[in-house]
Amino acid sequence: TYRRGHIVTDEFRQVASEHIKADWVATMYSNDVSWLANSIPNVIASVLLFVAGQAFFEGRLELGFFVTLIDTCNSFGAILGAIFALVFDICKGLASVQKIA
Repeated sequence: TYRRGHIVTDEFRQVASEHIKADWVATMYSNDVSWLANSIPNVIASVLLFVAGQAFFEGRLELGFFVTLIDTCNSFGAILGAIFALVFDICKGLASVQKIA
């Protein structure tokens, strides 16, 4: 039984190692996409701030509309990041269920 237990331990170690490597790759991919999903709205907000700021100073845009536009754009970034995080969690859960089944 000692030898059989040792073989089982080695096999478990190998399977666990493969799982940890696959999980690490998936986590890194998820982090990269999350970073991109969070940075795109920041770039859009920066451009919008510049363009809308110019329009405000030229009198083509009222102050209330400018503030509402910037607040809405900033809120959109957090929502988009949360959506991507949820999609990745759903995919990880689905992959786990398929692996178990």
